[in-house]
Amino acid sequence: MKPHNLGLVLGAFAGIAHLLWSVLVYLGLAEAFVVFVEHLHFVESPFRILDISLSGAVILVIAASLVGYVIGFVLGKLAGLLAKY
Repeated sequence: MKPHNLGLVLGAFAGIAHLLWSVLVYLGLAEAFVVFVEHLHFVESPFRILDISLSGAVILVIAASLVGYVIGFVLGKLAGLLAKY
């Protein structure tokens, strides 16, 4: 697998996941989602959902996409190195 392609896939996945999270926060549904997931895992969180800011959401999506790309690229390079052995 080409590192660039894996980076694009993981970057897109991370970006889309965080875009969906930002939409949930904007719609006021994020807290209900978090509570639902917490109950599925038998945990309770001390955290609360803050109000959304457009600039914060944009930075979140871009940062998540970049980190996802870097992780995918590095994993792709490692997989290429390991495939030689």
